[in-house]
Amino acid sequence: MTAQLHLPLRPTQAPTPRRPALLCPTASPLDAWLRLEDLCWRLRSAGIRVSAVGRTLLVEGLRYAQLPADLRNALLDTDTYAWAMDGSQGAVVCTLDYVGADLVLTLPSEATVRSWPEAEAVLQLRAAFAIALVRRSLQ
Repeated sequence: MTAQLHLPLRPTQAPTPRRPALLCPTASPLDAWLRLEDLCWRLRSAGIRVSAVGRTLLVEGLRYAQLPADLRNALLDTDTYAWAMDGSQGAVVCTLDYVGADLVLTLPSEATVRSWPEAEAVLQLRAAFAIALVRRSLQ
């Protein structure tokens, strides 16, 4: 039996009092994307395979991987992906799901991203990141 953990992001919901509101309340969508990208490259450096297919990122074997606590915690903390800017807020990851040993991160649609500040920069970086993941996996 495969256990699944489904953690939907709720960027418009007020945070609980036990947690800080956001990593950086003034973070832009671009800042949030760069945090996600940084985490993925750190995972790759730790020997964890990360791949991109369409609107999903797959982190293979994360459930059983031996990782530093700060890296694992940042990856599983939905605030990592949140942004708030100019009265708008959102997240660069829609959902986190465990499928077996793998973590699947679902990214927002292109139409959703286009409604954000810095939309073109985020979309360009997202496309470049997917290409870089493929190229680096072939080396």
